[in-house]
Amino acid sequence: MNTRNWPIRAKLVALVLIPVVSLIALWGIATQLAYGAAHDLLTAQVNHDEATRPTGTLVVELQQERRLSLVFLGSNRPGSDDLTAQRARTDLAVASFRSHARGDTLRADANQATLDRLDLALDALGRLSPIRQAVDLRQLDRAGALKSYSGIIDEAYHIYLALPVVNHPDISRDSHAVIAASRAREVLSQEDALLRGIATAGKFAGSEPAQLAGVIGTQRFLLADALVELPRTDRDGYTAVLDAQPAARVRSLEDKLLSDARAGAAVPVDMVAWQTS
Repeated sequence: MNTRNWPIRAKLVALVLIPVVSLIALWGIATQLAYGAAHDLLTAQVNHDEATRPTGTLVVELQQERRLSLVFLGSNRPGSDDLTAQRARTDLAVASFRSHARGDTLRADANQATLDRLDLALDALGRLSPIRQAVDLRQLDRAGALKSYSGIIDEAYHIYLALPVVNHPDISRDSHAVIAASRAREVLSQEDALLRGIATAGKFAGSEPAQLAGVIGTQRFLLADALVELPRTDRDGYTAVLDAQPAARVRSLEDKLLSDARAGAAVPVDMVAWQTS
């Protein structure tokens, strides 16, 4: 294009127009990036309010009911007021979870993986009433009750893995580390429920020493795996907590269980020390 004969005004406009067009292009890219980040943050907030928080509450209440169910099965009592009260709290958490999981706010922008996991968790909750009936009638032993409740809790945990995270490598890595550490705490909750049921019964049933050893090993593996994913500063802080006296006391008690638990024998650790660790 020959610009030698262009008027001065046209040349000045051309000189200004080139950087302006470039700037508009950059603004367009920045707007897209800003919109993407804002959309990610909005989606993350919806996921927290509609999925993460009600799922977390549900898991906690199911863990409590599992523990009290195993204690009941270890006893000779015809009923348990504590278990009845806990079931009422669990029912509230179930109702809240169902309301959020079926609601349009969460499902409107949820990906297919999240929808599938929500539906699987809702289906799993349909097993809760038969499990309770089997516990009341003592048709489940402690191992069976542990497996049944843990199966429902596992479906709830799978929701966390399906939820989209903010598109940032550090946030994505940290979220996976937090989920892994939370799974380790869930397995520790299984360990606690099983041990309390055994202690209430007064002795280990046939396969319970091996079952307890498997749970302890899984919990330790998951915790070590979660620590690897944490940033160094967070990992150092978490390691300091694990090296502190309460956590060290738990590991010492676990080591005693691994070495001394025998079928037909009493729990070889002080349960007061276990419960206060």
